[in-house]
Amino acid sequence: MCNDNTIQELLPEYLAKTLDPGSITRVEQHLASCEDCRMEAGLLRLIAEDPVPDPGDAFWAGMPDRIYGELSAGNRPKKRILFPDISSWMFMPRLAWASALIIVIAAVSWFMVR
Repeated sequence: MCNDNTIQELLPEYLAKTLDPGSITRVEQHLASCEDCRMEAGLLRLIAEDPVPDPGDAFWAGMPDRIYGELSAGNRPKKRILFPDISSWMFMPRLAWASALIIVIAAVSWFMVR
């Protein structure tokens, strides 16, 4: 596994041929000696060559409605549960339930002994 993060960050630009000549030479020298980075460059090249399919006219025609729907959903008030206070404490962690049970048992025991 190659630990040269600088070269790994330069690989996409190297494959797009947007690097300056000095960086190109540096990347090529590293690729000549590093099998991991050569494999990474090969995978990036395969990904870049794979065409991205067009989702079609129906997708693009419905896009504004989907965006509007998502934005509108964020502005809607959230549905309230019938008893929000009860529902919130019913989902307390187990440790909180155990602590509450110990307190109740201690209180009942104290009243029974007294």
